[in-house]
Amino acid sequence: MSNTLQPSAQLIADDLLRVNIDRLQGDDLAEHYQAVLDALAGLNDYINSPGPKSADGLTGARRRSAKLHERLARLRDLIQAHQSAQAMVQHLQSQAAGAVHAPPSGMPSLGRKRRVIRPLDSADNAASGPLEVSGTEPQAQAQKPLRGGEAKEAGARPQSGEAGLQAKR
Repeated sequence: MSNTLQPSAQLIADDLLRVNIDRLQGDDLAEHYQAVLDALAGLNDYINSPGPKSADGLTGARRRSAKLHERLARLRDLIQAHQSAQAMVQHLQSQAAGAVHAPPSGMPSLGRKRRVIRPLDSADNAASGPLEVSGTEPQAQAQKPLRGGEAKEAGARPQSGEAGLQAKR
């Protein structure tokens, strides 16, 4: 057996909690994440091991474990943000490299889209053929094909607008 001294899981957890993770990048984040996982395993071993433990020691270990769990969540977010930033930079670089070879295209308009309204007799509308406006004559309604629930209700009772028209006649 080796006679090397190793720090306790509580000391390792304290050291890891002092690290400013917002300044870490890439591989350092991954290494710190793994160190936090190892420290959590050590704290869990201490908490769950048989034998006498002081109440203060057990409370401290549980508190450190809770803080390390919070740190794990923050580390996951930072790693994901770092990976997203790297993917975005690579995408922009590939677009920039592709733009060198491709002809420049115009920027899309960021303004409001405008609707063009043309008169019925304009050249654009004349090419499509005559425009028929269906009236309210009974012939126009009789030629209209009935769908779904309309077929069942057609003979039973008048439609909402027709009831008022029949009363006025």
